[in-house]
Amino acid sequence: KSMSISMASVGAYVKLAKDGTVEDCRIALGAVAPTPVRAHNAVADLIVKKLDDSAFEAVGEAVQKDMNPRDPSVRSTVTYRRAVVPVLVKRTCKLAAYGECM
Repeated sequence: KSMSISMASVGAYVKLAKDGTVEDCRIALGAVAPTPVRAHNAVADLIVKKLDDSAFEAVGEAVQKDMNPRDPSVRSTVTYRRAVVPVLVKRTCKLAAYGECM
């Protein structure tokens, strides 16, 4: 008997303005808190910015404030989640904005 569960998950909606800045954005996080959460700090850091390397660095730092992973957990460690979620947020936002991970 086994079960397939996520160690961490991210979903994102990104709407770009004509000038390439983020007009609207929503980011949801799973398995990084007792219940799924919206990443309001990360979103606030992206609004009205162009999606470039510095924007993604900032959103990676900001998403840490949106997380409250349990420790211990049967899924993964807090250290792992804190390391992988910023990467997932970056990839998911690129996919949502451009249709591919650039």
